Amino acid sequence: MGRNRVKRSRTESTTTTTPPPSSSSSSRGKSLRSKHPANISNNKTKQSGLTKQKRPSASAAQQHQHQHQQLCPLPLDPDSKILLIGEGDFSFAASLATHHGCQNLIATSYDSLATLQEKHPVTCADNIAAISGASPTNQIFYSVDGTKLGLPSIPGGAELRKLAGTFDSVWFNFPHVGGKSTDVNRQVRANQALVVGFLEGALRMSRSGGAVVVSLFEGMPYELWGIRNLARHVGLTVERSARFEWERFPGYSHKRTFGDVNGGGGWKGEQRDARIYIFRKPGGPAIPNQKKRKRHHSDDSEEEEDD
Repeated sequence: MGRNRVKRSRTESTTTTTPPPSSSSSSRGKSLRSKHPANISNNKTKQSGLTKQKRPSASAAQQHQHQHQQLCPLPLDPDSKILLIGEGDFSFAASLATHHGCQNLIATSYDSLATLQEKHPVTCADNIAAISGASPTNQIFYSVDGTKLGLPSIPGGAELRKLAGTFDSVWFNFPHVGGKSTDVNRQVRANQALVVGFLEGALRMSRSGGAVVVSLFEGMPYELWGIRNLARHVGLTVERSARFEWERFPGYSHKRTFGDVNGGGGWKGEQRDARIYIFRKPGGPAIPNQKKRKRHHSDDSEEEEDD
């Protein structure tokens, strides 16, 4: 590019200082151009070459933007049967129902309705109304222990147990036992037990080949949980992980275990980096493949991951 610019600048300066040609020299120039038309085409080729050299940068930018626009495929078909565990104020369920068109959705909460109304007095009622209003087949269950899915020993357990083995996907966003213990090891073990209990229940509730989805924040101490190894331990296949794209779920607001009233202030989950992990129950088709890359993790495993 630098040499081309130098040649062009020299040509321009020569053109400005050269006096106008006489009529004889002009006619002689015409005859020369008529005899050598290739000179004209070569000049055009050089000029077009200069223009083309600038285009790859724009094209590369477009390709880079296109790669970021490619989203990780999620098991969110509007007609699929979805079970959500551990909902806070049901804002995630409301987003699936209203923005993703999910019409066969069961959303559950560990808390009772009365407790939810105390924890989330502003948003809970509106989200529940949005879920029910989006489809008459959407349902909400309260006081559901996510570690005992499919067992009749919990409120609503018998009704949920009838649906065992039928769900296309079972989700648990940002599981956490809560508490303010400063003992990191104790917190890690408690959360591992919570996740394992959920994964075992999700196996009972999902169909063959169904998806089990867990979302976690990135960094410590969540990396210590070893989510992939826990999934393999209960018999699930690790399919993929990707960045949790908050913008894909309009209206979703992460809620802490203590809720909005009792200690729920401070940082917002939506402002933190997080990942979504998709596991598979053996025996069925997987999500269509996308371009993946290998990523090494602290739990001594290799996993295919979206860029």
